[in-house]
Amino acid sequence: MNPYLTGAGRALLTSAIVFVAVGVIGGLWPLLLLGVLQVLLLALSYHALLGSSLALERRLLVVEVGPEEGADLNLLRTGKPSKLALRVHNRSGATLRGIVLTPHMGSALEMVEPVPVNIVLPGYSAVQCDMTLKSTLTGRWFLHGFKVTVRDVLGLIAVGEYVATPTALKFMPDVFGSSTRALSLRRSRVRDREGIHKVRQMGFGTDLRELRDHQHGDPFRAIAWKATARTGRLMVKDYESEMVLGTYLCLDVSSTMRGGNQGGGRNKLEHAVGLATAYADLISRNNDRIGLITFDEKIHGHIRPKDNKAQMRQILQHLIGVRHIVDEDLTEYTDVEISELLARYLLVHERLDFRRKAVRRRMAAGGVNIDQDKQLAREILEIDHNAYDLDLLSEWVASVLKDEKRRFDDPALHMGVPNYKRLTPVRRFCHLRGVEIPYRVETRLGQKERGLVQCFEEIMAHTRESHLILVITDLCGIMNTELIVRGLRLAQSRRHSVAFIAPFTPDYVPLQGDQHDPTSRQRIIHELFSVAEGEERQQISKAIEGLGIPVIQIGPDDQLPGILRRLNSTMRRR
Repeated sequence: MNPYLTGAGRALLTSAIVFVAVGVIGGLWPLLLLGVLQVLLLALSYHALLGSSLALERRLLVVEVGPEEGADLNLLRTGKPSKLALRVHNRSGATLRGIVLTPHMGSALEMVEPVPVNIVLPGYSAVQCDMTLKSTLTGRWFLHGFKVTVRDVLGLIAVGEYVATPTALKFMPDVFGSSTRALSLRRSRVRDREGIHKVRQMGFGTDLRELRDHQHGDPFRAIAWKATARTGRLMVKDYESEMVLGTYLCLDVSSTMRGGNQGGGRNKLEHAVGLATAYADLISRNNDRIGLITFDEKIHGHIRPKDNKAQMRQILQHLIGVRHIVDEDLTEYTDVEISELLARYLLVHERLDFRRKAVRRRMAAGGVNIDQDKQLAREILEIDHNAYDLDLLSEWVASVLKDEKRRFDDPALHMGVPNYKRLTPVRRFCHLRGVEIPYRVETRLGQKERGLVQCFEEIMAHTRESHLILVITDLCGIMNTELIVRGLRLAQSRRHSVAFIAPFTPDYVPLQGDQHDPTSRQRIIHELFSVAEGEERQQISKAIEGLGIPVIQIGPDDQLPGILRRLNSTMRRR
């Protein structure tokens, strides 16, 4: 950290050089004197800033982040401006002038109102100010810290330092309080009764509903022997009994769902998370059982259906956490790459340098002293990305992980995630600290359908009762439709009702250029993409709908009430 010239300082130094040069060459002593005075002014400004530079170097400037009075950092709403209270402490005796705070935040956070600039802090004082930000995506995003810049009185020289203030901000989908609470999704042969529903149940009950042909999975005690003898076919009895209706939400969290508009608009996964949250809230308020499975090429999380008050909170926590998956099979980086990412993060935030030992070892092998040739050390680090002491880093992470868990652990990180305890320490540390690990960029063809079928198998393995299975997926990257058909037939044989909600990818891709110009190149490309994508989705939808299962295609403007009306209408027709 070294002081540097600001724009005004560079202009003053340039003019000083010109005046001195002209004065010496032309013998114009007034200009020479003016140039010398300007250089002295820069020297005095540099000397006056040394106290501020030392205060920053010793981290005597502290920034504390907290919620606005009456607010909660764990109850923020996606897309809504959220005001944070900043308290800046100067714990040194030097007066810090012209303070500028530039936040370093998670990728989904945007500034609405910046921090006030040119703050002046006398020695051993504090000041409080506000900043307003918002999140474009649901999740648990971090305000990592601030780049702090301090200037001298004249604004000629500045010095900068990074102040770490790791603060977790949890943003929930902004769907609560909507009209979705007044709606319900009806299943075929179901009568609504304020959360207690009459459904088909085999083998017990008081009222006989019907006699029908035996199907695979029917219990032995449900067989109607007299009817079987009379018709010559194996028949079973269906009875009606009162029970709570169960619903399973199956949410696709793959890379294709994460595509689309990542700016102010909502991408497919963000829209799907909002719909899942609204529907789960609706079902919970009707005192019905609701469960959730998230999947890609395998099941990521599973929350079994319950109808207690805590169920909605657990589902919401899991949906908040799907933006921050760090599973090795579902992310882009290997453990070595994550360790290098973490080493760079700790160098800035904790001033921990895990490079030196490795560089010393490499330079010692070449007979070079690192203290004598620091430029060569920097070149080695730039060329050799393995110049980090990863063993030392792993030991350090293991030693502090318990404290980090106590500071930053949150249910959104592990709620309903069965493999969370199997994460390596470096992955868990990044998860706790909000160090973002990119999700896998490409979907491996033929794998998503395996994850979807695994969802059906998981449901049937954990329940004997029939459920409504509502699948939210864009159906992208699916190659083997026969595998999905077999899985759906198995679910239907166990009396599960299935429905698909499919976000249509081109609708989530913003059209660039003139939207009304039919000759626009961007418009033509978008139309070609829409046609190709539509044909692919139509083939998959046709195979699913051939089983009597509705597939509702949606866009970013579709809300839950309209989607449920379309589903109700489709299911009544079937």
